[in-house]
Amino acid sequence: VSDSTALADGALDVVLGAAPAVTPVAGDEVYDKALQVAYTYSGSAWVASTSGMVNSKTAGIVPGSFSSGGSGTYAWSTVTAPTTAPQYNEDSRVLTYTAKAAGNKLVFHYAFDGNNASMAGLFTAALFEDAGSNAVDWRLVGVRATAWIAETLQFAISAPDALEHTYKVRIIYNTSGGAANLGGLASRLFRVEEYQQ
Repeated sequence: VSDSTALADGALDVVLGAAPAVTPVAGDEVYDKALQVAYTYSGSAWVASTSGMVNSKTAGIVPGSFSSGGSGTYAWSTVTAPTTAPQYNEDSRVLTYTAKAAGNKLVFHYAFDGNNASMAGLFTAALFEDAGSNAVDWRLVGVRATAWIAETLQFAISAPDALEHTYKVRIIYNTSGGAANLGGLASRLFRVEEYQQ
């Protein structure tokens, strides 16, 4: 089927020439091409019969750069999200993605190589959505002074809807441990995987 709304009330329109609507029975299976999800009829409702990854997108592994801005620092918290206000380095590589369905889990993989030319300390890697002023997910990362670093991070959020959104990563300066002055980026990997919930 190409329209998942046809599954909502249990009725299933099968278009094969002039074929009539079909009333499903328990165990019937269909595949929604738009959502790329299989469904099984339970006798009263259509239930997603598969789980796991339904789509993915990679922004690429390329040389890149950070832009800088903001002022002040961010005090690490597992509750209060970083905002766009503190001093930051923002990766120029962004990822634009349209989820298959609202509520699906979006898992972002972000990796980069770079040089920490400042003091040892902590920074926060934060994932931002569109022009939002609050991060949608964030991770605490520690680095050594004057050393080449390679970081691999993972962020996870629920898809807010099935519309297109742009995601970006900022490295934010923390109150504790001083600032990480990153430079000389060699490559970045920015990938999203969508999982049916």
